Amino acid sequence: MNEPGCLDDSSQAQIADTLEDESVPNLVKLASNSPFIDLDHPVTRYEVIKLVVLFPLACLRSILLVVVLLITWGFCRLAVLGHHHREGNPLNNVRFLVVDQAVRFGSRAFVFLAGFLWISVKGKENLRKAKKARSILVFNHVSYVDPAMLLTQIRSSGVSKSGVADLPFVGAIAVALQFLFIARKGTLDHVNQYTVRSDPQTAVMTRARDTGYPLLALAPEATTKPKECLLKFRKGAFVPGKPVSPILFRYPCRHFHPGWGSVNTLFHIWRLLSQFVNHVEVEILPPYHPSEEEERDPVLYAENVRRLMASKLGIPMVDKDLKEELLFKKYCIQTDIWGRKVVAFGGQKKKSD
Repeated sequence: MNEPGCLDDSSQAQIADTLEDESVPNLVKLASNSPFIDLDHPVTRYEVIKLVVLFPLACLRSILLVVVLLITWGFCRLAVLGHHHREGNPLNNVRFLVVDQAVRFGSRAFVFLAGFLWISVKGKENLRKAKKARSILVFNHVSYVDPAMLLTQIRSSGVSKSGVADLPFVGAIAVALQFLFIARKGTLDHVNQYTVRSDPQTAVMTRARDTGYPLLALAPEATTKPKECLLKFRKGAFVPGKPVSPILFRYPCRHFHPGWGSVNTLFHIWRLLSQFVNHVEVEILPPYHPSEEEERDPVLYAENVRRLMASKLGIPMVDKDLKEELLFKKYCIQTDIWGRKVVAFGGQKKKSD
């Protein structure tokens, strides 16, 4: 039986045929049921009224978010001044303290200004267990808000695509947090001075065992989505065979979902900032210690943790991953501005001679 809101195996075959024929309309039709497309939270008349009436609030929030970003960026830049970002060279205690305080302030201010006035947290005592076990933190990736939400609970490092390091302001903060920057295979990610030169899985294994760094946090789905489901997990977080601590994000909503998929990003952010209040629930599970079989088989380990997280979240697991989202981006397929239908802005691909 197919999971609701996701493409089945025959649909995947149709996608392959679509690419072969270089035809877009059929792909648009298939995208209507993709986990990366949100047609369940359109811009209703009520939402239009909010967008207009709360426009001054959205502007104020935007200005204050920029101020918070600049303050956080300034302290993070100061903390890493003169520090060479390379593996095996973590920040010393003084530098880390400056980054810790700056990020503690910045992350909470960010989510507050984004409309998350309070954060419901369950299982916070499990963070102490995670630190003691040197667990790798794994979380279900829903929104661009997730990293800041995670940082309100624990100061962690992470893994990100290499291009993030080049982003204005945000990149410097990620560098200060000692992220691992990876050039993902099969994507347009480019290599820069911060990109990990070794094999990404080896880099994750080395970092996870180095007590000089904060706990490593990864999103095994490797991308966000607006549908309530879990995508296929990549095995990177599970290759070291270390305990993992699952962190679950839920975003209860009615009119607008913070989940980020194939959508106009700026308009999505405007809708986020135009809500009276946004809701989030964070649940931190106890560390999951792998069995000997799971230590030998990271794919099995990843699937078992995925099943646990899906069960706790009460959502289905789907046989989808980043490749489908990249396919939509390639053909510029996303929801229209009103969130009522799927459109293709890229047109058809020209055939080569």
